[in-house]
Amino acid sequence: LKWLVIHSKGDSLVDFAQSQSAFDHLKSEFGEASVRKDFETIAFEHTEMLKTKEYSDLVGGYFVGLFQ
Repeated sequence: LKWLVIHSKGDSLVDFAQSQSAFDHLKSEFGEASVRKDFETIAFEHTEMLKTKEYSDLVGGYFVGLFQ
């Protein structure tokens, strides 16, 4: 399994500590090579970020990278 944890700097629903905790837990369970994070690219509200080009580029790039 591979994981990508994304945190938006503009998210008022999920705080940074919660995203970091999820990342740390996944890393401890699956190993550092299986988990990536991006806490810098996106700066929109929780639901709004899903509609942005930044989000689709980030997720799309992640998936492309899995198959290279």
